[in-house]
Amino acid sequence: MDNSLEAPRGDGQHDEKKKGYQEIVLDRLGITKDFFVSHSGTMLDRLRAVSRALTGLGSEPSNRSPRRPSGPGNIHYHVQDIYDPDISHNLINICVHIASSVVLLESKATLLNTALVSVAEEFPNVDSSTVLTACTLYYIMHDSAEAAKTNGELETIHRHFDAMDWLIGQEAMRRLNIERLP
Repeated sequence: MDNSLEAPRGDGQHDEKKKGYQEIVLDRLGITKDFFVSHSGTMLDRLRAVSRALTGLGSEPSNRSPRRPSGPGNIHYHVQDIYDPDISHNLINICVHIASSVVLLESKATLLNTALVSVAEEFPNVDSSTVLTACTLYYIMHDSAEAAKTNGELETIHRHFDAMDWLIGQEAMRRLNIERLP
């Protein structure tokens, strides 16, 4: 049985096969590639800042104060804060917030409602809004216009989400083609 998802065409046939998460984001939610072309730079800047902050969580404490970053998407924590275990959860929440904001702001209400219902039917043991958010975050990180230019800078985020099975579980990940890093 083929569990990958295809994008239906109006004539009952199927367009080129899309990966499951792509079909969710582009077709069911109706978020356009043009949106990602226009906004992926900003979203990825924020994700890069999160990744830098998460990477800093594993480093040795230092007595010197970190330099305050400037520019869009920079996230700043004091040295004493980055060793707080709650900080990594806050950083992961920033990633979820970016993706859920895209879902809420860019999907038409009727498409969003239909997507929530269809995903709930396909993945009855997983929260449907979490599936939509995980698919959108994965799309931003891997398929958006600027994603190829990240040069592995988002690997830390990807590994954190891998450790949490992208919040949707291994079976849903497999069916949606959300892949773990090797």
